[in-house]
Amino acid sequence: MTRKQMSYVRSLRQSKFRRVNEQFVAEGPKIVEELMDSSFKIFTIYATEEWLEQNIEKVNAKQIQYEIVSAAELASISRMKEPNNVLAVVYQKEIPEEMDISGLTLALYGISDPGNMGSILRTADWFGVTNIFCSFRTVDIYNPKVVQASMGSIGRLTVTYLDFEDLFAQCNEVGIPIYAAIPGEKNFYDIDFPTTGMVVIGSEANGIKEKYYKYFNEKISIPMFYDRQTESLNAAVATAILVSEIRRKIG
Repeated sequence: MTRKQMSYVRSLRQSKFRRVNEQFVAEGPKIVEELMDSSFKIFTIYATEEWLEQNIEKVNAKQIQYEIVSAAELASISRMKEPNNVLAVVYQKEIPEEMDISGLTLALYGISDPGNMGSILRTADWFGVTNIFCSFRTVDIYNPKVVQASMGSIGRLTVTYLDFEDLFAQCNEVGIPIYAAIPGEKNFYDIDFPTTGMVVIGSEANGIKEKYYKYFNEKISIPMFYDRQTESLNAAVATAILVSEIRRKIG
């Protein structure tokens, strides 16, 4: 593996280089194998001889270029304390020409923690929510920590970053209801959710800006049981509770 290749892989840890090159890094057998089976296109795989021996048929079938590297070389380009035996440089997905706002969708406003974001992606994947919209204030889904935390779910989702006023206005125009999670508002267990609707999740620190409230059909909250001092739920936990209950109701 050349120094130039090593330098390039390391550069993709930074958002500006991911944006310019439209590529990102995925590490570990599970994530790389999940991405190989997804609609993502893989640019190059760097792997140990042992991993390639076990996966060479799939790699060749997908016509993916690869390079055998040593464990020491992988360690030098990995951001993990204990590097895996495979790392892939992957092309980012193209931005969809049209927004798909049918069915149950998520809109994430200002989620800044990569671990939370990855967990939300896994939750969405588990409950069959395939279309997710993100504000420009939300962490980049191609951030290495997000990719790692998603555990491969990123390969089965369509995530779009866009202006939320445009998104919400379009939902209002075509009659898609918007439910925003805001502490202290209506108990969401009392809401009858339709089969098509959007759930908006804000950041734990700052919530959702009030300028968007005019677009919401309902402002909902997860009720707190007993008298506790906790100010808010973790965004990923709140998403899991909301989506689980909605799926229970609408299927």
